[in-house]
Amino acid sequence: MNTTPTHKSFTRIVPHKIFMDMIKEARRVDYSVEGEAKDFYQVKDNETGDKVFAGIRHPSGKWIATFFTLYWQEPWDTKEA
Repeated sequence: MNTTPTHKSFTRIVPHKIFMDMIKEARRVDYSVEGEAKDFYQVKDNETGDKVFAGIRHPSGKWIATFFTLYWQEPWDTKEA
């Protein structure tokens, strides 16, 4: 029996400035920010080790970001019907 909790996630395209502001805020609240390569970031809660969000930079300059629902609520108007 697998007792590992699984958390749902949702993906969004995020403008560069907004994503970088999110990384800055994650550091401010003392989350673990990994992947300082400027093309990929992963943010984790230091206390639990849970992923908060992650993103990979698209060639357009925007970020393809995945948000984990333990920490984020998916906007109701963009959910699939």
